[in-house]
Amino acid sequence: MNPTLANSVCVGHKKGDEARMRWKNICVSGLAVAVMGVMTAGPVKAAGFSEVMAQAPQVQAGHYKIESNRTQVLFSVSCLSMSHYRGLFSGVTGDLSLDPEHPERSKVHLIIPLTSLTTTTDEVGQMLRQRSWLDVSDYPEAEFTSTNVVYDGPSRADVAGTLTLRGVTHPVTFKASFLGAGPNVAQHTYNVGFEVRGTISRSAFGMVQSPVAVGDDVTLTASGVFEKYSN
Repeated sequence: MNPTLANSVCVGHKKGDEARMRWKNICVSGLAVAVMGVMTAGPVKAAGFSEVMAQAPQVQAGHYKIESNRTQVLFSVSCLSMSHYRGLFSGVTGDLSLDPEHPERSKVHLIIPLTSLTTTTDEVGQMLRQRSWLDVSDYPEAEFTSTNVVYDGPSRADVAGTLTLRGVTHPVTFKASFLGAGPNVAQHTYNVGFEVRGTISRSAFGMVQSPVAVGDDVTLTASGVFEKYSN
């Protein structure tokens, strides 16, 4: 990486209360069954929850595919310890198998096209696609496959899995947050939404350039929607 380019990138609310409580219960029960990791789903009856929660609309079990137009994966990395540089990946594809009765059996698989990278300047985008960084010519996609989902409190879950980037695979864990679930009246589909976040070491995946200018920890944030296609 050109040090000059690296440096330039871095420097440069009685009914109202009941309604609110119902919404809170929906979110809590929803995330207990939600999944990804990179995932979660909405309102559902779950073991151990109160009767009020049990009356919440259930999240639909079944198979889901990702809605690419409403899904984004962002990265953030420290630059010169004084700012965070961000980029965006789009066109994400993948699927989710959701089992509300046994959330730990749910599975998610995502494919991220690295060639879709967008940054504030074309120059930086081109640099990050090069062999010394993402190496999109040889490895045009990154892949995440979940292996375990663990409930971590209201509206949260830990989703563990493997991430493959630049031909290297490492175990990773993402923090998932429930966003919502229900019918999409415009498209006549049933959707679940999520946001997940986690941190990886870029050097662990072979990106070791410019250690002074660019931090090693890279925060990944995925925000998106899954669309049900079968039971």
